[in-house]
Amino acid sequence: MTSTIGFPTELSNQLDYSLPEGMKAYSVKVVPSNLSQSQTATQTLTASQASLTLNGASQNIIFDIPAGQSKDTFIDPRFTTLGFRVNYEIVNTPSAAIVTTAQLRSHCMSHFSRTFTQSQSGVILDDINSFDVLSDMLVQNELDVAQRDVLSTMYGFQYETATANQLFVNQGHKIAGIDNTTLGAAASKYYSYCVPFLNSLIGKGASKFFQIGATGKLQIVLQTNSIIPINFVTGTITTAATFRITIDNISLNLQYCQIGDQGMKMLNKTGMQYFNGITYRLSSSTIPSSTSGAISLLTGLRGSSVRSLFVRFTEAATLSTAGCINFTMDSKAPAATSIAWNINGVLVPSNPTDIIHNPALCIAQTQQAIGNFNNYEFKSGLVPTQYFIRLPTGGTFPTDADEVFTAAGSASSVLNQAQFCWGYSLEKVSKGGILDGVNLNSGNTFLNMNWACNNSNSVTAFFISKLDVIYVINKDTGDITVRL
Repeated sequence: MTSTIGFPTELSNQLDYSLPEGMKAYSVKVVPSNLSQSQTATQTLTASQASLTLNGASQNIIFDIPAGQSKDTFIDPRFTTLGFRVNYEIVNTPSAAIVTTAQLRSHCMSHFSRTFTQSQSGVILDDINSFDVLSDMLVQNELDVAQRDVLSTMYGFQYETATANQLFVNQGHKIAGIDNTTLGAAASKYYSYCVPFLNSLIGKGASKFFQIGATGKLQIVLQTNSIIPINFVTGTITTAATFRITIDNISLNLQYCQIGDQGMKMLNKTGMQYFNGITYRLSSSTIPSSTSGAISLLTGLRGSSVRSLFVRFTEAATLSTAGCINFTMDSKAPAATSIAWNINGVLVPSNPTDIIHNPALCIAQTQQAIGNFNNYEFKSGLVPTQYFIRLPTGGTFPTDADEVFTAAGSASSVLNQAQFCWGYSLEKVSKGGILDGVNLNSGNTFLNMNWACNNSNSVTAFFISKLDVIYVINKDTGDITVRL
């Protein structure tokens, strides 16, 4: 057996490539075209509430991306970020109004519930619902606990302090001046955020520079959440406080690149152009209360190249510590002795995972599904005490369960999210090319489980697919089509 003789690139005496003359890059700040701010209605923080649900604005924020310039203009997706500021405001003048807890759920992207992209012809190219749930899953699985602390200002995480908030706390930040305060005056508390923006064409998820100059119009839409994503716990009150949030200073921050005439000649980009990326789809199904035994849930997920499948479980209908006080940001571990995907009648994995007796395999499969095939490169903010021990209300583990479940309970916490997530990779080859996943368009996909929870409340299962997407741009008409 022989191998090719060669040297590492560091020994090469050849110069690296240089960019063509006339190429330039510049930043572009895109502000919404339909509004300057999104403000919720003013609502009352009523007395002695273990958890309050306040209505959000549920508004569309529309970004018209500058397009149609010279065809040598591209967007570098690595630099795309979403920036905005939130004013958490006590509007009136309350009296002796005790707020025990005022804490953002998960992180700043919990303020948004949907995002979609439209072409110049009005066709929706990409559409992600339950955007807050997806964003929460990604930050939990892609940022480790040290990174969360370093990036807390950007993302709105609860940061480490020398007192009660240790590094393992996995939650959004407290609202200073409102949290743990007896309110007696109006207050405005401002927080700014700036995070990489998930978009398979011009943001995180895109694999190539997008030729924005070749299309006449591109629109990105964000929808604010219908529920204000803040945990409020109140005490006794003389005069109740009224509260609202205002999202302003909203911008998409882009990096444009012009390659010049010489660059265009080198690329020779004519006719149909192709761009690929990674996007996500979400669906849900309800598990009725008092369920136990074998169950099969229809996911409704589709895609010609699905790379991974994930599932989370929440008691969102019961907003309390007994249920899920963090709403859909909480995900509890099912007491399942068997869990697997049923894809066109084939179980994946072929040997279903036993969460109760083999939780180590459960988290290893999730790590691989997120794209970390090398265990030593796994970066996750998942906290073991939050990943495994939160069960749906009424659930219990058998006496021979793994030791990580010995302190299991159902109570959720305003300080820490319940973090369970199970994923499984469907990629044919580790770190393969595009269209490396499994085709789910030809039949139905189910989640099969031996559900041993006997849950007191209904449980919502959120299904998430990670899939390939290909965009085709017609340089003659400027129109973009999508293939999933």
